[in-house]
Amino acid sequence: MTGVPEKTIPDTEIIEATIKNNISEWNFNISKAEIEATSGGLTTHFLAAVKFRKPDSVLLTVRSSFGTEVAKVLMTHDTLLINDRLNKELLIGKPGIRTLKYGISPDVLLILLGDLVSDRQAVQKSVICRKGLTEIAARVNGKDIVYTIDCRRQKAIEAKVEESVFSGEADIRFKKLKKTGDLIMPFSIELYEPDSKTEIRIEIERAEAAGGGKIEFSPGKNYTIRKLR
Repeated sequence: MTGVPEKTIPDTEIIEATIKNNISEWNFNISKAEIEATSGGLTTHFLAAVKFRKPDSVLLTVRSSFGTEVAKVLMTHDTLLINDRLNKELLIGKPGIRTLKYGISPDVLLILLGDLVSDRQAVQKSVICRKGLTEIAARVNGKDIVYTIDCRRQKAIEAKVEESVFSGEADIRFKKLKKTGDLIMPFSIELYEPDSKTEIRIEIERAEAAGGGKIEFSPGKNYTIRKLR
């Protein structure tokens, strides 16, 4: 694991170079991330692991701070399956559904991990770098996002999202940019939602590019099936 080397490229190439540095250009695994979430004066700690397989398959495993599995989530562009181990339920829905705050999708996760994500034809075509930074306006699933890009490393260092998973707009900051194998990504992420006064801090400990293969998801045995609407 190393720092991200700086290189100077023409402003006209910044957007394309930043997209090429998306970690979603690769299959990857995040084997351990520590998460601290604070909302309403209550702070919760838990662990997470992520498997991503192109083009859009994500397996998210959430564990308590003691390592006990709490939930396992499979997402694609049109599928959302959640093994809720606490309530012994298999939740079925569509990505982006907001019931029970499960307003998640592969795009949301990739934005949170620092990728420049935008609907086709919705990202601006050119930028001008000033003092090594530029802003890129994008749109994802009807929501506006403004990225601040480090022009010399061609990675996002901040994203302002019109509407977040939990409530209103959110400010996401990407820190500790590092290169590990083929991946260039932030290893420290901070999300703040002013409306709900929610703060989320993510510290990624281990991540790596991965080979191919299908993601396996096994529904919990004898779980109650419930549709999210």
